[in-house]
Amino acid sequence: MKKKMISFLLVCVMLVMSAVPAVASTEIAGLSQSEIIQSLSDLENKYEFISFETVETAGESRTFSRTQNSMPTLKFDTVEELEEFLMVLESEAGTKELPEVLIDSADLNPLTRRYNGLSTGSLWIPFVNAGTGLFCWFHTDVTYRYDFDRNNQAYFTGATGASSYMSGISLSSWTQTAYVQNIVNNTIRTQVNGQWLVGIEVFGLTVGARVNDSYSWVTSFK
Repeated sequence: MKKKMISFLLVCVMLVMSAVPAVASTEIAGLSQSEIIQSLSDLENKYEFISFETVETAGESRTFSRTQNSMPTLKFDTVEELEEFLMVLESEAGTKELPEVLIDSADLNPLTRRYNGLSTGSLWIPFVNAGTGLFCWFHTDVTYRYDFDRNNQAYFTGATGASSYMSGISLSSWTQTAYVQNIVNNTIRTQVNGQWLVGIEVFGLTVGARVNDSYSWVTSFK
């Protein structure tokens, strides 16, 4: 489970470590920027989980303005190299299962009558990039309501929200777009959907790649 969780970012690490500055221009490659953009559009149609974000500038040139300037850019010398990268991502498509989050019911006092709670799960993802340690955490929060039965055993009465976010130094940024929750057998099952934003460069044209992804986990009393 943990291997599938980090596979996307691990691929990014490998590419950054192996990338060299691109010296070829679009003219040397024999492609105009509009032709590269058309190729990116074709890839969007072929791989439904990804979209490329660009901003119009002068002439036919279009570049992507990244909101996080410190984010590394993955460089590809050809559109074919980019498609090989997308094929790896496609092989890892699907909802990834995160570790279970356990709530210690011994810490809950039935006499307090405060029956709203928050549970947090964190997955540490260590990276090494060209000898520099990059450390990143993927966090999940679930809010819930609970009560106690006649034996003072805690049980869920509602799931009221979920969020996910990154911290530390990452090779991409994560934005949650939606979540789904349900309670089965006194366990909250949560799924979050979102997008990874990765800066890529093809023949000197920099764009933002948004990769759709989803993660699920369970929250239980112990």
